[in-house]
Amino acid sequence: MIHLLIAGLCLQILLLNVNLGAGILVAYLVRPVLWGLLALLVFRMPRERPAGNSRAVRVLKLVGLFVAVIQVSVSVMFGLMEGFGRSPYSTSFTGALLNIWLVGTEVAGMEMCRAHLVNRCGRRRRMSVTIPVSLAFLLYSLTVRRMASLSDKVAVVRFLGEEALPGLSQSVFCSVLAFLGGPVAAMGYRVLLMGFWRLCPVLPDLSWGVAALIGTVVPILGVFIAQAEHAATVRPRRIPRDAGKAIRSTLVVAVIGMVFMWFAYGLFPVYPSVVLTGSMRPYLNPGDLIVSIKNTGSIREGDVIEFRRDDMWVAHRVLEVRRAGNHRFFVTKGDANAIADQDLVTTSMVKGKVLTTVPGLGRVSIALRKLIFR
Repeated sequence: MIHLLIAGLCLQILLLNVNLGAGILVAYLVRPVLWGLLALLVFRMPRERPAGNSRAVRVLKLVGLFVAVIQVSVSVMFGLMEGFGRSPYSTSFTGALLNIWLVGTEVAGMEMCRAHLVNRCGRRRRMSVTIPVSLAFLLYSLTVRRMASLSDKVAVVRFLGEEALPGLSQSVFCSVLAFLGGPVAAMGYRVLLMGFWRLCPVLPDLSWGVAALIGTVVPILGVFIAQAEHAATVRPRRIPRDAGKAIRSTLVVAVIGMVFMWFAYGLFPVYPSVVLTGSMRPYLNPGDLIVSIKNTGSIREGDVIEFRRDDMWVAHRVLEVRRAGNHRFFVTKGDANAIADQDLVTTSMVKGKVLTTVPGLGRVSIALRKLIFR
């Protein structure tokens, strides 16, 4: 009977999260009450022992708090370099109480449910279940309303780098804490972290790339710390060999994905682009991947440059470099075109100089672009 009630509450919470028209009453009363009831029902059920012994459980509670402190401290450190801004949340006494109510009920319900799921499976399999459980809670946190608002490629890239990948790392870390140390360990991490961002009146104003780095890397380090502390207190056979590999593989994918997002968004000196037209045949064909470098000062006649024109990026060859005072202008032409481009290209229009090409590697990107943005 209790399992049916829990399933019903989870379904109600999910439906409320999917409902794009949910209002203030749902956000501030109905959903928190459902989370609280879910936490209470799971608490009343027979306890599922975590993988760690009593000593490991105590240590992992401290690990959760320690990693949260590290994550907050690193954010503040970068805030000293990038600046601070006012919190978007209410900092009044009533607003603080409301945020405590929202954070407390959600964290309690979510982490009690997470710990029950990862520790409910058989001992030989339950470590591997942390991955699908982590993905399930990640999908809940990535609301339909937020994903439906993604209107262009830049928004999608920022969403993946700023929310999805850090969310995956943090969800995996919470699942590992819940598996090894129980729900309180995961609660400590999330309450301290969310409490800082919800209750502090002044917050670090971080660029999305830095925020993605902190939100992804610190929880990954937390996973390794938690596993090391657990291994020091229990017998090695308590965790199957392939369990740690599954978690590490997921975290490696998150890091690689984050780096790729930075690479594609242009946060590095070099970045990739996909050729969409045939104006540079036979040197460049549609679907080729080009790698460019941000250095307009080294552009010479004969170089292929990427520049902005008519709301799209174009890669053409430089025929002539002209100067007017301290300004440089480029006469460009596509190798497959009969005449040179009509308009001169200014240095402010140039994205970079093409360094190398990878034939055909961008065809998958073109197919995905047509599928997503059609």
